[in-house]
Amino acid sequence: MRPIRAKTATTGVLPKRFLISTLRRLGQEVGFTLPTLAVPGNGAGTGRALPLRVQVYRAGRVVHRIEVTPEAGQSRFEVWQPQWETGLGGGDNNEDLIAVEYLHGREDEPWLGPIMRQDIQGQFLVRDSATGRYSSVLTSMVPFRAAGFQFTPIIGLAHCYKFGPEWENYTLFLNLKGADGGDGGNRMHVDYYGFDGARLAASDFVVPYNGGFLLPVETTLARLGVADGALAGGVISHCRGGASQFSIFTLIRNRRSGAIGLEHSLPPYYYVTGLRHPEIRGPFYRRALAPA
Repeated sequence: MRPIRAKTATTGVLPKRFLISTLRRLGQEVGFTLPTLAVPGNGAGTGRALPLRVQVYRAGRVVHRIEVTPEAGQSRFEVWQPQWETGLGGGDNNEDLIAVEYLHGREDEPWLGPIMRQDIQGQFLVRDSATGRYSSVLTSMVPFRAAGFQFTPIIGLAHCYKFGPEWENYTLFLNLKGADGGDGGNRMHVDYYGFDGARLAASDFVVPYNGGFLLPVETTLARLGVADGALAGGVISHCRGGASQFSIFTLIRNRRSGAIGLEHSLPPYYYVTGLRHPEIRGPFYRRALAPA
């Protein structure tokens, strides 16, 4: 892989983003892998691979960006947190949002349609720098919307958590608002249920624009007055609200070993294909967002 550059030499950006965030509160380094996308030549000669731009959002705004250009024949990118934090430095316990995008030149525009129709997937990588232990989860890139886009509500269903003396659970919310973000955030509501369907508690919180928000499950339930005995069978959470481009993950950490399990939570339309139809989507959201 060629050295990382801070300048921008290309003119266009593929309108999809791969989203991850730092996990400083958990003492972990993060990274990602993405495939190398080949763009055919302009009718003559060989094609080329699209470079990547890594943008770091801190406190709601872009504070750093780097570019990564693949070597010839390289099939994938692999980039880790120390690479983009060189010259930037680490932040506080508020997690940075990392948004990764493919760059292209204007001469490549005829090929953007087929590329955009691809389901481009990458891996969110997590590692413990002290032990070398790491984990990953495969997830897709998400569309990036123009400033002023009216987002539909976010609905996260059936996030499952199991509890024990060696485990701790978190929900990780990634909120990409873009250049029109900055200060502020999206209000979210979460309902917690036991595996028997009984509603245990509810909470409201704000996920900051262009940031990562790590919600500790055990601490939240204790603050809401849920007794330990009610957690024995596990807990399911339903989240709703928001008005940005979200990606939601569940995490579990082993307190003794530091090992982390990471899972990406898919939106309902992965399972309910009828939600793609406007005549069905509207009634679904009205029911989902109705007061409990």
